[in-house]
Amino acid sequence: MLSDIARRAEDLITSKLSLDAATPAARQSLDAETACWGRTVALRVPALRELPFYNKARGFNEDDLPYLDAIFAFFTEAGIEPTLEVWAGDAGDRLGAALALRGLYAGTVTATLHRHLDSDSRPPVVAHDSVTVDELDPSDDTDYLTTLLGGYELTSAPSERRTMLRAEHDPTTVRRYLARVNGHPAAAASLYVTPTGALLSGAATLPQYRRHGCQSALITHRLADAAKVTDLAVVTVAYGSPSQLNLERAGFRITHTRTTWRPIRYKSIADAAS
Repeated sequence: MLSDIARRAEDLITSKLSLDAATPAARQSLDAETACWGRTVALRVPALRELPFYNKARGFNEDDLPYLDAIFAFFTEAGIEPTLEVWAGDAGDRLGAALALRGLYAGTVTATLHRHLDSDSRPPVVAHDSVTVDELDPSDDTDYLTTLLGGYELTSAPSERRTMLRAEHDPTTVRRYLARVNGHPAAAASLYVTPTGALLSGAATLPQYRRHGCQSALITHRLADAAKVTDLAVVTVAYGSPSQLNLERAGFRITHTRTTWRPIRYKSIADAAS
């Protein structure tokens, strides 16, 4: 079973996901929808059916095996290939065998990280040479979205992808921050914060400003703000990525890993062998 910290972390992430899907832009423009079976929560976005991270069932576990057909149908009826995410604390031989027999394989591994925040020793906002960080007013979209899209290199992406990114960074849901280098917009990041935990929910740096310390400054600033509200900070990363190393330097530790399971397709096998 999941540890208490892992459960808190994943409940926080699921809460943010549900709010993203409920925004008018995601619901009305992209047909985003969530559903729940037992402890499994699924999101599907038919307009982005080719992107598994917007179309997966989170927290699938052995107790929810009876719901597998219903979960599959939730995706396939919308023309989406099912993806299940199994958390390390819920993994086991029986679950793995059941998913394999259903024609699923274990693929990408991601990680949830956490850091305890002590309100009596809040992380200081560190001044980096030439880098400043400001929290933006909710009505200020002038530089934030432009910087975020540029940092993710999605400026020319389909409108549906950009719409979903805007939903994830809706100012009614998250606090938004902009890092500047010598006064120029360089990086953007958001913070979803509640009394039960804070999620460092998205960050991107313009290519020309990478390796200037922007992400470190944004992490530190958000942790300082989060510590005023809660005792736990959470973030998700690709396992073993540079982002994980940056966050571990900022005091984060692995909570647990998560593995995605997807249907085996002959095309996938051919691609893997090529």
